[in-house]
Amino acid sequence: MALRRIILRDFVIDVSIGIHPAERAARQRIVINLWMDAIYPQQPEDAIGSVVDYDFLRLGILRLVE
Repeated sequence: MALRRIILRDFVIDVSIGIHPAERAARQRIVINLWMDAIYPQQPEDAIGSVVDYDFLRLGILRLVE
């Protein structure tokens, strides 16, 4: 088994967040740091097709804040 840590570091986005309407009136800048462990049954080959494409994390976050 092989473990690979995927890190999305300092991903800055502007989002509409808050409890009160005044908080949500203007978008606020947030910074996201995310760590994810990918476990492979065996050591992956040193090839782009053999590893996790982590762009889905970034795109998923962008879809959530839309």
